[in-house]
Amino acid sequence: MISALDLEELLDREIANISGGELQRFAIAMVAVTKADVYMFDEPSSYLDVKQRLNAAKAIRALIAPEIYIICVEHDLSVLDYLSDFICVLYGMPSVYGVVTFPYSVREGINIFLDGNIPSENLRFREESLTFRIADTADDLPLDRTRRFKYPSMTKALGNFTLNVQGGQFTDSEIIVMLGENGTGKTTMVRMLAGALKPDNDQVIPKMAVSMKPQKISPKFTGDVRSLFLKKVCYR
Repeated sequence: MISALDLEELLDREIANISGGELQRFAIAMVAVTKADVYMFDEPSSYLDVKQRLNAAKAIRALIAPEIYIICVEHDLSVLDYLSDFICVLYGMPSVYGVVTFPYSVREGINIFLDGNIPSENLRFREESLTFRIADTADDLPLDRTRRFKYPSMTKALGNFTLNVQGGQFTDSEIIVMLGENGTGKTTMVRMLAGALKPDNDQVIPKMAVSMKPQKISPKFTGDVRSLFLKKVCYR
């Protein structure tokens, strides 16, 4: 299981210092090596990159045996398609009620979920169907690229892992996506740009107003959701 989920490089690392994706793979391995009659995985593909989602799905499928059941909760349709033998669709109103359908075949279950309609029960649980269409509306939006932000080359060592960042720049009205395997430093770079982590080479990060959603959420606020949300709202 260590080999299947690429955990060899993590064996000597402190659990508190591994990334969200690495922690997810470790959690899957901890469940998989336990002898049980029923294995349950709640959103096993969360935090994982494309390659690791496939590896995790393979590791979970490897557990199946005539006397063993596996139950997964999953949102990624590609992983769901590969992983499942049968699909139960859940519908309802969040925090009000929920209904679990009878098991369907994989193809039928995915199509029912996307369409929002259960033909066998003549029940529509969603008014609109979910379709995958590329939106062209972004091309019509007014863009402002007059402001340009530059960040310097940076390095950061965390244990036996070292991240080297080449200097770059970005402008307003842009969305930049960082794509790479788990544990290659994406979160570390974001934290350095946000000022939450200092580079080892004492490079100065340009001052920017940053609002960051961290990978691992550890709320310390004592109160309800509404109070914290209103506290963070910017009135302009």
